[in-house]
Amino acid sequence: MENRHIRLKQLHERIMAIAEQVRPCALSQFNPQSWRPAVNAYHCGKSIRVCVDLAGVDEFEIKVQSRQMVIRGHRQAPEPIEPEKKGARVLALEIDYGPFEREITFEPEVDADRVVTEQKNGLLWIILPLSTHS
Repeated sequence: MENRHIRLKQLHERIMAIAEQVRPCALSQFNPQSWRPAVNAYHCGKSIRVCVDLAGVDEFEIKVQSRQMVIRGHRQAPEPIEPEKKGARVLALEIDYGPFEREITFEPEVDADRVVTEQKNGLLWIILPLSTHS
């Protein structure tokens, strides 16, 4: 059973590598093996609010400039804990893991010094106040 699990994992990794070569992600120019978390973005009066689906991500980095935001990080592969892992068979592998990167550009200029973040229920909310210069 364990050999089958290893072979399925290796097959999944090969398929993902081929998929990246066929359809490279323009937003992931720094690491072609990265995945892209889902994002919702809203222009709300005096701010831009961005919601990023980061369930299972503990560490990430956000860089904000006047018209651009880049978020990078890493998610560990969600797998059973060690005692349960022995002899486990993979039935589905749909959750992305590994390094990620997402770049978002916006038309109005934001004040990068006043960015606020809040993480709740696996979602990261990033509040980007609009610059008084725009």
